[in-house]
Parts: sequence; C-alpha cells; structure tokens
Amino acid sequence: MNRFTIVHISDIDLTMDDNQRLATQPLQRIFDDLEDHQVAADLIVLSGDLLIGGDQQGYRQLHQYLQQQERRLQVTIQVLLGDRDDREAFNRGYLAVAHQPYYADKQVHQNMDFYFLDSKWELNKSAGWLDRPQLDWLNKNLHLAPRRRAFIFLHHPLDAPALRDMR
Repeated sequence: MNRFTIVHISDIDLTMDDNQRLATQPLQRIFDDLEDHQVAADLIVLSGDLLIGGDQQGYRQLHQYLQQQERRLQVTIQVLLGDRDDREAFNRGYLAVAHQPYYADKQVHQNMDFYFLDSKWELNKSAGWLDRPQLDWLNKNLHLAPRRRAFIFLHHPLDAPALRDMR
C-alpha cells in the first residue's frame, strides 16, 4: 500500500486585525514548519473553528490565503466548520454560495474516500450534531464504494457524549 500523509489541524481560531485583514501568523508558522521539516503531506485538514467572529470578507480572505498555501506546499487543503464558525458567512465568503443548510464534501485519493462534514452546533441540538440529510448523504456515498477505506472528518469527535443521541 502506498503511504498517504495527512496533517490534521483543528481550532486555528484566526482573527481579523484592526485593518480588517486576516491575521494568518499562527497558521503560517505551522505551514512554514511543515516546509522546513520537509513534511510531504498529501492532504491538510483544518477541522473547524477557523475564524473567530468571521464575516464574509474574512472567509473570502481565508480562502484566498489557503489557495496560496496549496500552491506553495503543493497539497490539497480541506476545511470544515466548527461551532465557533459562522455558517452563512462561510457559505458566502469561502464557498461563494448564497445558502446551504450544512457543508459536506467528499474527496477520493488513491483507494480511499475522505468525507468532510459540518458538525456545527445549532440551537436546540447537541454540540456536534449531524442532521438527517447529512447522515443520508454520508450513507449514500459510503454505499457507492463499500470496499474502499473511508475516513470521516468532523470538528467534534464521533464518539463524544453529545453525538450519542444520533446512534
């Protein structure tokens, strides 16, 4: 089997500076460290709590910044939302879509499927909730390739007490 290296980073909690520019220094240090140590990542996952108090402009700047880092590091960078992220601002700024109820994405690398799900907290639901449409989407995709390895990324742990209600 081929080696596949994933760098998984969570809770980066970036902010906007006084001039409304994205303050990327904490994340930039990590990316520089990967380059300095010659970590040949195949995939980088930023799993939530991306931007504290982020607005559409901040998420747009984050998207542009991560595209630059993808080119520089020659790796795919995948993001997903955490409970401190603003879903509507993310949709409009990062994804450039008006509205979607949740974020779900799938990537295929070699013989592996990678699923990225939005487990963002909603009022009246436990932290780390996945709605029925998300679970249906995941179930459908898992059944399309039952013999491939599947890796599921969420901001919240899959087996956390808050997610036990979904069993």
